[in-house]
Amino acid sequence: LFNAFDARRMMMASSSSSVSGSALLLARLNGYHLNRYYYYSNKNTTTYTLSRGARTTRAFSGKSTSSSSAPASSDLEAVNDDGDESDDGIERIKRNAGRESAEVIVALGKFDAMHRGHKALAAAAATLSKDNTKSTSKKVKQQAVLLSFENMAEVLGWKPKKPVTAKRDRGRVLKEWSEELVALDGVEESDSDCYSIREHGVPFASIREMSPERFVKTLKERLGVAGVVAGENYRFGYRASGSAEDLVSFGEKYGLRVKIVSLLDADKLGAEACDNDGCKGEQVSSSRVRACLKFGDVDAVTKLLGRNHRLCLEKIIATDGEKETMDDDENFVAYKSENITPKAGDYEGFLVVSSSSPLSSDDDDVGEEKRLPVRCKIVENGNKDDEDDGYVLLPRSAFSPSSDSNTLLAFDIERRL
Repeated sequence: LFNAFDARRMMMASSSSSVSGSALLLARLNGYHLNRYYYYSNKNTTTYTLSRGARTTRAFSGKSTSSSSAPASSDLEAVNDDGDESDDGIERIKRNAGRESAEVIVALGKFDAMHRGHKALAAAAATLSKDNTKSTSKKVKQQAVLLSFENMAEVLGWKPKKPVTAKRDRGRVLKEWSEELVALDGVEESDSDCYSIREHGVPFASIREMSPERFVKTLKERLGVAGVVAGENYRFGYRASGSAEDLVSFGEKYGLRVKIVSLLDADKLGAEACDNDGCKGEQVSSSRVRACLKFGDVDAVTKLLGRNHRLCLEKIIATDGEKETMDDDENFVAYKSENITPKAGDYEGFLVVSSSSPLSSDDDDVGEEKRLPVRCKIVENGNKDDEDDGYVLLPRSAFSPSSDSNTLLAFDIERRL
């Protein structure tokens, strides 16, 4: 019956400067591990956390009795044991078939929108090993990977949001990026896989309490990373205490090649949308893309993404309440989108009909696509809490009489009418 709550209660009953041995022993016997952090920039506060696998709960916080001074390498240092790593969900990164010996180069970020800035990070990761061997005849195989953190919103208690780029569309985007790199370099078809880009997720709960140094060490020792690429504003580690400079420093310590990429200026694209939405920063960002979609500025979205915004669709059977928010015209078929929709209005673009196999970052074959020019309507769903979740109404005339339940539909937005 022992659980995290019991352990937290026992620890809180202990003195403010230490954790009782009995509480620690009981926690250990029941599979929990105690992690202690000295957070020097916060008046030597000691934070204790209990972790069991990938689950972590803040257990106790109080003044530290340690007389140690802050280490020069970091404002936040994890001490004591590292917890049980056997079931924390962190897995070694896999290589593509035939490239098992390739070096893994990761690009760090959230990669929600998969915009031009993310594309620049992916390109830097895909070419990092090659850049380091230009002066030699040695060829180094490498595998570029976009590394992101799963379930961050749930762990931090953020309101759930639909993604900018749908999950089943990410494989298509990665393939386009890879093909563009191959075309620019002019490599032979037999070696075209050298610029392949894939994704890998790490549970956010497993790395949330890590110090910046321990995070970099985890990249090297547990994920098998040889190099790291990140934007100049990238933050990492407990309470985002690590900077791009720290990434370079710890990378040198643990033998990782690190490349910091400059932010991509948005050239004031979507400036009015950002002013209206409170979006900060002058760079290309997922927040800027979201603001432009909310504002209905799809021209800016196209330029920020470097491609048309694609809505991945699923047909709905509307309830009476939903029908009230839709157009009554029977010439339209209503769909929900797996990713966020732009502001309500009429749009022109292409209906994309693809094969039955869902697209994913692990799927090399994204299937053939048929593109049909259509106009669609996007209407509000009537829920103020879901402003980015409108209904997509497509004309029935765009569909053939025979319907295939395995067919995947999407709508590439060209412009707002």
